[in-house]
Parts: sequence; structure tokens; C-alpha cells
Amino acid sequence: MGIARACLSRVRYHRDEGGVTLIELIVSMSMLVFIIGGGLTAYAASAGAERGDRSRAESLLMARTGLGKMSRELRSAIPAASGPTINVSATSLSFQKYLPGTLSKVWVLYQCTSGSCRRAQSAAGGSVPASATAVIVPGLTNSDVFALSGTNYVTIKVSVRDSSEIAQSPSHQAAAATLVDGVALRNFSGSTM
Repeated sequence: MGIARACLSRVRYHRDEGGVTLIELIVSMSMLVFIIGGGLTAYAASAGAERGDRSRAESLLMARTGLGKMSRELRSAIPAASGPTINVSATSLSFQKYLPGTLSKVWVLYQCTSGSCRRAQSAAGGSVPASATAVIVPGLTNSDVFALSGTNYVTIKVSVRDSSEIAQSPSHQAAAATLVDGVALRNFSGSTM
């Protein structure tokens, strides 16, 4: 009888132990997998949105920097000794200015076509460059960049879109950001243009 009682007490002891069954373990692991999967999906979506925001901010910064460079250079334009002083069309602008720190004159050309604004500069004493190669504003979407108002005021307008937006969805036309600046040509009288 003593041996039977010892076996029965061991069986009762093991039945009274707290624990989880195999079914409870499988259900809780399945729930954990769904919770972790949802968290990773939310993280991936927010990381993708952050990359897009950063790319758009970089595009706007490059456009703002390029527009500022064009405006600063145009403000320093000087009358040419002979011929046209400033040539303005919707997509190109050329003018003469002094090289910084010298009395040497150079021609500067801006061409804004094919999705970017480009810049070229002649050698000292040279003529207007034939074409511009250095990209100043990438991602350009408008074709009416330069406009002459009156005799001595030039408006510069650049509209840009992020290049990654264009590559991802060429059919989806996201709104372009437009930056505008105006330059009064203070070194010119009304009759020099």
C-alpha cells in the first residue's frame, strides 16, 4: 500500500503543476508572429515614406540653391560694350559680368530644357558660349523659366519634381514645387537692353 500511495501522490503533484498545453503554446506563438509582422510592416512603410520625404527635400534644396545662384549672378550683370546686353527667352538667358575680384568680363549662359537648367561661362573676353553643360537645377518641369518685364526686370521661375517620383510613376503627375525670384537689373538704364 505504501508504494501505491507514493505513486498516486506523484501523479496528483504533476497534475496540480501550473503550465501551458501544446495548443495554448501554438496559439500564443501564432499571435506573436502576427503582432511582430504588423510592427515590421508599419516600420517598413514609415521608412519608405521618410526616404521619399528626404528625396523631395533634397530636390527642393537643389532648386533653391540653383535659383539663388542664377539670381545672384544676374544681379551682377553689366552692360556689354557692343551688341545685345542681355538675351532673354523663355528657356535661355545670357549676360555679361565681371569675374569676381578682377576687371575681366565673361559671358554667362543659362539654358533650361530637357528637365534641367544648365550653366556655361566663357573665357575672359570671350563670346557667349554655344551651349551650357553644368547642371544647376535638376528635375525641371516647366519650359517658361525666364521672362523680361519692362526694360530692367527679369523673373526666374523654376518648377521641380523629385526624380524618384518621376521614375516610380511616370503616369502619375505629382504636383511640382514652383520657386520664383525676380531680379532688378540695377546696373542698366532703360535704353541699354
